[in-house]
Amino acid sequence: MRALPAALAAAGLLLMPTPAGAQNDVSGQMKWSQRADWATIEQTSTFSDQIRRSLEQIKLPAGFKISLFAIAPHASQMAVSPQGIAVFVGTRKSHVWVITDRNKDRVADEVKSFAPAIAFKSPTGVCFSSDGFLYIVEQNRVQIFPAAEYSYESAGGPVAEIVPQGKLIPPDEKSTKNAARVCHVGPDNKLYISLGQPFDGPPEKADFHKQWGIGGIIRMDRDGRNREVIAPSVGNSGQVGEHLLHTTNPGMLIYTGTMFPEKYRGIFSAQQNRVLFMPKNADGNAVKIGLFAEGWHQPSAGRLVDIAQLHDGSILVSDELAGAIYRISFGD
Repeated sequence: MRALPAALAAAGLLLMPTPAGAQNDVSGQMKWSQRADWATIEQTSTFSDQIRRSLEQIKLPAGFKISLFAIAPHASQMAVSPQGIAVFVGTRKSHVWVITDRNKDRVADEVKSFAPAIAFKSPTGVCFSSDGFLYIVEQNRVQIFPAAEYSYESAGGPVAEIVPQGKLIPPDEKSTKNAARVCHVGPDNKLYISLGQPFDGPPEKADFHKQWGIGGIIRMDRDGRNREVIAPSVGNSGQVGEHLLHTTNPGMLIYTGTMFPEKYRGIFSAQQNRVLFMPKNADGNAVKIGLFAEGWHQPSAGRLVDIAQLHDGSILVSDELAGAIYRISFGD
């Protein structure tokens, strides 16, 4: 479970699932993107060797180890596909990366641009629905890609624009400081999106920002209809209510795997140049915050953005500054 759903759960905002088979129909909105050339990222280079050497400095609890999973420039939010075939990675630039590990050695075999025919603008938010629809949330647009897990090899494919360009937030409210987006499809079959806070805005704009959900969380049907603001102000963290951690764009994961020892089946949070861990008590609530991983040093690395869980129970950590994704495992 990711940062946004974790925050929503804390606020009691994740509702019961919809009846089986109930989903929004966007088939009438689908179009086919045109063909274009892929951008591919070399995975074996002097740079990747440097990253691997730098990981020798990372401190982890006994039994854990960290390795380089992929080189992915400007890596931000991540979405592991439902069947584990690929990992989709958003950026603050113009690419969404798709990462494949075909030989299952837990190292990327290929990193290339997803849907290169589409001109993305800061597509940081990436998330899957349980039935395999990929949502990509840009700074001011939301698109949906059905069966992206299986069609990513095609440069052109079906896509629907469920929130048109310029309609996610008012165009005048765009800024480099509020470009980051986080998304999640909840068990209520709704799409949740956190909208970064542009700045400590003037008081006279507070009501306007609250109306749009800027700096908060919005919810809509999966076809983009029935938008509503459910948390008017949570800053850039994507957290609701009392902030657990006051930093910029943290990625948070509620661990659900079995690879890690029982004591490490809690909440992980990426915090710039370290990863924190919050164990859960018998009631399932997070207790004290502790350090899990540290040792990244700027300016070459250490802007950790997001954490995702692979199907084998290991976790991925994206480093926007290094343009890399790390894998943390236990006992393998």
